[in-house]
Amino acid sequence: MDAFNAYKRYLAIKSHFTNKSYDYFKYNGRSRASLKTFEQRRDRYYFEKLSNKKDIDGFLVANFIEDESVWVGDLVNEELAEKNYRHWRKRLDSLTYIFTNEIDLLEDCYNSNISVSEGQYPNLLKLHLRKQISPETLLILNDLTPFFNSWNRRINDKVLWPIHHHKLKKYRPFFTIDLDKFKQVVLKKFSKGS
Repeated sequence: MDAFNAYKRYLAIKSHFTNKSYDYFKYNGRSRASLKTFEQRRDRYYFEKLSNKKDIDGFLVANFIEDESVWVGDLVNEELAEKNYRHWRKRLDSLTYIFTNEIDLLEDCYNSNISVSEGQYPNLLKLHLRKQISPETLLILNDLTPFFNSWNRRINDKVLWPIHHHKLKKYRPFFTIDLDKFKQVVLKKFSKGS
């Protein structure tokens, strides 16, 4: 991949995470970037470095999950960006294991983890915000028993949760799973007392 294509990919994935109306998958990753505009940028060098990444999409997604306003210079010059990518890649590579361990942190009654009481954050969201539950686990559980819409209506906080919800919703299409496999893990965990 050359620097201009890395620039276009960066813009498309960044737009996916920051722009409510742009969908990376709907538009096949296209952006309105022009070569002329790119050549006028002072930060072209960073896109040259970005173009050398083996998994540029994964690298960008892993970092936009952490901070959707991250600048390309920070992506290629900071160890934190590499650390974010390695951590994200590790989570995806061992998703079943991580999911199984993370749901063990939940209360024995499944519904008590997702129910909103008096407008406060449910247990599952609290664990996610403390980084004890990964975004992937939260999304898989929502795929199995959709609760995000209920949270949108019932959680009183109109600042932090909407930001997290938007980020999670935008992230979801970037990873594929065998939902039946995760359903079995959940059923095994919660068959005793939900």
